Amino acid sequence: MKKLGSGFDADFMSVSAPAQLPVTNTTGAATATPGSPAHAPSGAMPPEIRRLDLTQTPYGLRVKMGKKARRKFLQWLWTHTHCPVVYVWKDLGVRFWPRYVREGHCFSERSCSLPEGMFCKPAKSVTKTFLRWL
Repeated sequence: MKKLGSGFDADFMSVSAPAQLPVTNTTGAATATPGSPAHAPSGAMPPEIRRLDLTQTPYGLRVKMGKKARRKFLQWLWTHTHCPVVYVWKDLGVRFWPRYVREGHCFSERSCSLPEGMFCKPAKSVTKTFLRWL
């Protein structure tokens, strides 16, 4: 690990074969398996959803909503619009050190929008440094 210094990221790199860990989402909290439909979000609710003003309709009508109803609606909205990322460990082979890297892939078996139609697409990537034996 000294070979890479600060470039070694223990969350996404492993020297030895990692045990098959539970599938995790973008917040790092354990979720259901990729084949399961229960990919519920966890962690802090995104500020874009939290800041929604639910007291006025687009037509100018005022709506009264209790705190519990507001919280339940925002949770429902977040559940139906988040795009989960599924992480899996990949073996790079004996020529690379560290040998194992954790990759994230979009879970695109369901739409992540209301109305349905938008699907998960990678938004960014991160460069990691590995050593390759010649």
